[in-house]
Amino acid sequence: MSLIHAFSVHFPFAVLVIGFIFDCLALAIPKDKNFSKMGYYLQCIGMFTVIVAWGTGHFFTDNLGGEAEASRLVHQQYAMAALVTVVFATLFRMVVVYLKKENTRLKYLVIALLLVAVIFVFSAGYTGINLVYNFLIG
Repeated sequence: MSLIHAFSVHFPFAVLVIGFIFDCLALAIPKDKNFSKMGYYLQCIGMFTVIVAWGTGHFFTDNLGGEAEASRLVHQQYAMAALVTVVFATLFRMVVVYLKKENTRLKYLVIALLLVAVIFVFSAGYTGINLVYNFLIG
């Protein structure tokens, strides 16, 4: 396993989860627009970190063989799902913000998409942890 991948995978968890928490606070406290702005900025940063984490895993790690390879493929599928959903959710949110529609019902769709993205990020992380601990990868 690439050391670069091992270092880069922690950022999507932290950035996207904290951004999601800020977005939930923005729903709970609608008068304070700073929560929504911070959630937006963290989501944009999170998109970049997911791309980096996926890229380092895709381009800098080797095939494993056997049962470990089967687990790696599951991890890779979750990572791809995380990449696609985070990028889609972030680009959708960028359009919503650009059109100044963030205070409409679209904000709930944005939150739902981000929740799905966070779930996929956690799933990729969980399967990655299994690779490290069950097969002593890295």
